Amino acid sequence: MKRILPAALVLVVLALIAGHVFLGATVFRLYRAYNALRLDPLGLRSAPLPPSGHYDILLMGDSLAEQWTFPEGSVANAGRHAQTSAQILLRMQRLDADLHADLFLLSAGGNDLKTLRTDPDCAPVIIQSALANLREILRLAHRHSPRIHVLTIPPIPSVPLHLRPFKSTRVMLDALDALNAGIREVAAEEGAAAIDCQRVFEGLDPADIHASDGLHLSETAYERLRDHLRANQPGAAP
Repeated sequence: MKRILPAALVLVVLALIAGHVFLGATVFRLYRAYNALRLDPLGLRSAPLPPSGHYDILLMGDSLAEQWTFPEGSVANAGRHAQTSAQILLRMQRLDADLHADLFLLSAGGNDLKTLRTDPDCAPVIIQSALANLREILRLAHRHSPRIHVLTIPPIPSVPLHLRPFKSTRVMLDALDALNAGIREVAAEEGAAAIDCQRVFEGLDPADIHASDGLHLSETAYERLRDHLRANQPGAAP
């Protein structure tokens, strides 16, 4: 018994040291990311906007746009991961006036909702602000393309058990529905087509919609989106 106690104490101390090192490394990583955001808030240095020219497709938005690829045609991708609708609007305002595309695709608003995890009472303001930004982005998009599509926020496959009791979880799910309804409404008012991800992904196993990280879309989901665009392009067979 006398030998077990010192050994257990050593293990506890080692665990505390390991936890301290891990926590310190995490804080340092987040602080570096925070400083990088302050120095380059729009990500223009790390992800410059596409040059002028005529493209088949122009993508604008968050990581869902950034990771969207097309096997053929010329693509200008101005997507940037982790950006909110306010940042995306500022990037949109900086697009070259001589950049044009046959099709404009927008994905924005999902990162705005992440704020609700710590500030759930801000939901009405966040939704209103995101929709106002989306409206302005769509208005600017008409300068660059005659055909404009905007994605609704993809459905959340499941909520982890440990997050279900929190008020912020319920607020985020309700806000997701409200934001998607607003996206469809704003798109109709601004001469754009809303791509309803809930309907496009209908019939897919929830596990097949998202990538392994549970946040971003899988290649199967992107293929569904590409099929949707092909079926709804001008001149497509009914």
